[in-house]
Amino acid sequence: MKSQGRLLKELIHRKEILKVPGVYDPLSAMILEKAGFEALFFSGGSAAVVTLGYPDIGLMTFNEMAALVRNIMPRINVPMYADGDNGYGNAINVLRTVQEYEAMGLAGIQLDDILLPKKFSEPAKQVISREEITGKMRAAVKARRDPDFVLLFRTLAALTHGIEEAVERAKLATLHGADMIFIDGVSSDEQLACICREVTIPVQVNLNEKGFTAKFTAAELEDMGFDVALYP
Repeated sequence: MKSQGRLLKELIHRKEILKVPGVYDPLSAMILEKAGFEALFFSGGSAAVVTLGYPDIGLMTFNEMAALVRNIMPRINVPMYADGDNGYGNAINVLRTVQEYEAMGLAGIQLDDILLPKKFSEPAKQVISREEITGKMRAAVKARRDPDFVLLFRTLAALTHGIEEAVERAKLATLHGADMIFIDGVSSDEQLACICREVTIPVQVNLNEKGFTAKFTAAELEDMGFDVALYP
C-alpha cells in the first residue's frame, strides 16, 4: 500500500500541474475533496483567522495546529500536507514537528525561513540565516520515517534580499533534502522565469488572490514549469 507521501509525490511529479486548495477544518476539507481536488493543504493562515479571529501573525501554536489536523485526517481520503511555519523553533523543534506531523498521517510539511515572532509592522519579513536553514533541513530529513514524506521548503527572502538570494536558499534546501520549493513574494514575470530556470526540483507557486501571480491561470503556470498551484 502506498504511503500518503508517495501518493502526494506522484501527483506532484506528473506532467499536469497539481491544484491544491487551503483548508482549515474537517468541513472545508470534506467540501474541497468532494469538489474534486486531489490533494489538500492545511493552511496556518486560514486556521488562525478561523480559530482565533486574528491574521497570520504567528499566534497559532504547534499544539493548536496539531489538534486541528487530527480532526481533519479521519474525514478525508486524499493526501494533505500542512503548514509547519519555521518548525516552531530551532532544529530540535523541527525534528519533533516533522515526527508528529508524519505520525498524524500527513503527506508532508511546509517549513519556511521566516524569523519568529513575525514583525508585521515591517513591509518585509525577516528571515533566518542560511546556516539555520541547513540545520533545519538536516533535522527534517533525519526525523521522517517514510522517505516519501514530502519536505517543502518555503522562502520569503525574495521580499527582503531579492530573487537571487531566494534562489540560493532554495538550492541550499534542495542540497540538504527538500523535495519541493516554494519561493513566495514573487513580483515579476522575470522572477517567475528565474525560479523555473534555476530550481531543479518541483516548485510550488502561490495563487493568493492578493498576490502578483493571481493574474495567471494554473495552465499558464504549468507552461512556465511550475508543478503545484496553491490556493491557500
